[in-house]
Formats: sequence, structure tokens, C-alpha cells
Amino acid sequence: MKAFFWGLTLFGIVWGCSDPVEELQSLEAQVRQLETIEEDTALVARAVETFQTFAEENPQDTLAPRYALMAADLERNRPGRALYAIAQYDTVYRLYSNRPEGALALFSMALTFDEVVGNRALAGRAYTLFLDTYPQHPLAKQAEDLRFLAASDSAVWQALPEWQKRAQIKSNRKR
Repeated sequence: MKAFFWGLTLFGIVWGCSDPVEELQSLEAQVRQLETIEEDTALVARAVETFQTFAEENPQDTLAPRYALMAADLERNRPGRALYAIAQYDTVYRLYSNRPEGALALFSMALTFDEVVGNRALAGRAYTLFLDTYPQHPLAKQAEDLRFLAASDSAVWQALPEWQKRAQIKSNRKR
């Protein structure tokens, strides 16, 4: 009788667990309240894992691309996790290229190569793929500009800090 009671209790606990979507929404809300990723790294890691697991287990669910993209965005901002983010962005792009999340994933992958990894050659390729795949996308102009900058001579990038310093000095003199 005791075993039946504990089995029934366990069943009730499992049955009473929150809806997976409620858990996703709760985690999303908690993460959005953080000012920085470092504020609660355990929460962020749990959110990434939960979002990725949901997307992997429910690829046909309309929320899957959204949460897969969120997982990649969180990974992008975690120190040392840029390549994991790029892999996740690539997965979202390949699985959901016909959805808005697919376009955002490809654009975000290019930005991550450019800004976080610092590989302008791969960023340029990703921007080109974005422009070839989504030429009418609202981010196409920005992708074109960023592709141009990624392809620009590295000497320009090396001189940029000096130019900025000179501009700052001239700006201060005018005041």
C-alpha cells in the first residue's frame, strides 16, 4: 500500500510539473532580467541547455527556431563560447532557412565571426552567403556594409586606433 501511495505521489509530481513552454518562458524572463551574462552564469548555462534541448527534441514546434536562436545568442555572449554559438547559429540557419530565425542566425553567425572571433575572412563569407540567400532582407544593407569592412585592407584596421586618437585630440581642441 505504501509503494502504491508513493508511486501515486510521484506520478502526481511528474504530472503536475510545469508545461515545457512555461519553463522556457520562465527561463527566458529570468535571463532577460540579467544585466550581464556574468551576473548568473549558472542560470545562463541552464537556459542554454534547456533551449537547445527543447529545439532538438521538438524541431517541428513553431517555438523551436526561436529558442535555438536564443541559445546561440546566449552562447555568443559567454566567454569562450563563440564557436559553440557559431555552430548553433549554423544549425538554426540550416534547419530553418525559410523562417525569419534562419536569416537572423546567418547574420548573427557573420557578426560573431567578425566581432567575437575576429576572423574577417569567414565573416565576409558569411555576409556574402547572407546577401545571396536573403537579398531583400531588412539587414541586407547592413550586411553589405559589414562585408565591405570585413574585406577592407588590414592596414586600414591597424591605422584606425591612431586615426581615432587624432580625431579625439582635434575634437578636444575645438571645445
